[in-house]
Amino acid sequence: MKQIQYRFNRANGKIFQCQRANLQEIGESLDTIILHATEPIYGDPFEQNRSQEWVQLCFLDTHLNWCYAMLNSGNSGALNNWYFYQQKLEKAHQNLWEVTTKISLIQTSSSYNDNTWYYYDFENKPLSPDINIPKILKNNRHLPLVDTSLNLNFTIPDHHPLLSLNNIDERAKFVCWQ
Repeated sequence: MKQIQYRFNRANGKIFQCQRANLQEIGESLDTIILHATEPIYGDPFEQNRSQEWVQLCFLDTHLNWCYAMLNSGNSGALNNWYFYQQKLEKAHQNLWEVTTKISLIQTSSSYNDNTWYYYDFENKPLSPDINIPKILKNNRHLPLVDTSLNLNFTIPDHHPLLSLNNIDERAKFVCWQ
């Protein structure tokens, strides 16, 4: 399984896949299965960006590669749609890894100082029944849920919560009830 980084460029509305030292344009939307999302952290991991809030996502892309990307708040509260999306799933009693999330960059209706900006849009679709998230997590537990190469102090989980449930099931096989 490949590890891949994606970049959401809200200045031009494009999503890029990082390949070695090159960026390959993907388009304006990306289908993902989000495995983990960090809490927002305030900081400046990139020299070209000012300090702001960042959320890091670990997800599977359409080729089931293990991927990372960052969402940023900017001046416009761009993370608000992310928070609303999380609340929507919580109200529906769904976890991020139980749906396919389409992440899009949508142009704002107004511009600031004649600059055009894009905001995040999130849409959930049913997860394909062919995709077994517990099995993928179990087979790739050596892969981190947080990209530690970035200069931000994200909390790094020991394991995915879904693996805790699977471990209980595995241990139950060896219990003798008498």
